[in-house]
Amino acid sequence: MAWSDLRNDNVSPFGNDIYIQRLDANGVAQWTSNGVAVTTGNFNDELYPQLTLCYTSSGQARAMVTWLALEYPDQVSGSNVVSKIYTQAYDLNGVAQYASPTLVGNAGVFNAVYPSVIATADGRRLIVGYLTNGVREVRVQGIEPNDGSTQFGINGTLLANWSYSGIYKQLVVSLAEENNQVNIFWNNFEGVGATNILAQRINVQTGAKVWANNLVICNNIGDQYVGEAVGNTLVWEDTRNRAGNNNDDIFAQRVNANGTVAWAANGIRIYEDPSTGAQRRPRVAATEGGVFVTWNENTSGTTSPARLVVQKVLHDGSFPWGNTGITYQTFTISGTVGTLETSIASQSDGGAVFIYFGSNQGYLKAQRITANGRRLWRENGEPVAGTAYNMFSNEFTNIAPMATGGGLAGFTYNGNIYAAKAGFCLSPPAPQLLLQ
Repeated sequence: MAWSDLRNDNVSPFGNDIYIQRLDANGVAQWTSNGVAVTTGNFNDELYPQLTLCYTSSGQARAMVTWLALEYPDQVSGSNVVSKIYTQAYDLNGVAQYASPTLVGNAGVFNAVYPSVIATADGRRLIVGYLTNGVREVRVQGIEPNDGSTQFGINGTLLANWSYSGIYKQLVVSLAEENNQVNIFWNNFEGVGATNILAQRINVQTGAKVWANNLVICNNIGDQYVGEAVGNTLVWEDTRNRAGNNNDDIFAQRVNANGTVAWAANGIRIYEDPSTGAQRRPRVAATEGGVFVTWNENTSGTTSPARLVVQKVLHDGSFPWGNTGITYQTFTISGTVGTLETSIASQSDGGAVFIYFGSNQGYLKAQRITANGRRLWRENGEPVAGTAYNMFSNEFTNIAPMATGGGLAGFTYNGNIYAAKAGFCLSPPAPQLLLQ
């Protein structure tokens, strides 16, 4: 696990450092107590760490951590701040492999977006996508795990420029479903009410663009905010049907290998919302022949419940569970505004495991479902590790799939970092002999 930490200076900026930790199958920390410091003791703000498992040319595992550094050369908040992206690698003993972190790219002045990373299909290269603000560019860089060297030239391959400055700058990368290539999806901010989405695919060996032109994923009215991507499918938050500040929807699009969209122009609506709530921050996980999509739901008024919904979308754009998906739990939110936070991970049997909490509801819970959407755990989910934490909307939760099944859930509570394992039996236990 990797996280941003204020232990060395609780006043931001100039305080956040990056720490990492390795756990064994029983959740016991394997490295230094409270984590290994990736960065510490400088006058920078290190943020948004992302951790990826890669391999050297000799097959040695490397934990690659990539982050955004806000550097203050004048040591004054907001003065001449420069955003840079770095990567460092660790072996399985927690030892740093590079004498100093690799500079992936200079992201320009403050407000550069955090990086998005993924390992290639063979794990032998780290791909980092990022946006810059000062010169307003979309770039992608390749990192060699052996020595941390950059592979696509200084600052990486240039994918696009834009001329309008704005705050809605988001980017995600995903492993393409063919040819060991990588998809990059990003927001193209063209003015108020005109945040669109573009895409490109790169050759991971050379960094060259695969498609002659960047692909328009969505340029409908309103704003579209890049969410998550898995394989060739992207999900995002969309305001085209917004009424006031609510009724944001979740849309999705799938790309073809030849640089065209597979579904309707500007994407398909994932969920027909029957309430005044808003769907935001979509999460996606792969399943055989399609994807699972879930999201955070915000509601207005005490009579509007927050629902935990999962939708299944097949590769042809159809919805085997109907237009409203399957609701797994409904929260009655106290107060005037409620939030449901969730994260989902694929399972080897075609199903998924997800974790979630409703603001002011208390327990962080987990649920596992089959490929057909059937619950495998109790009706309203299993409390994660028996926690009784009162989770609020400012907390963060995430889950990643494990090779043995289930998921590793990481979450924050009261400024601390926790991890919990949500596992399941790979096969039924052997029956006990009761009578012979």
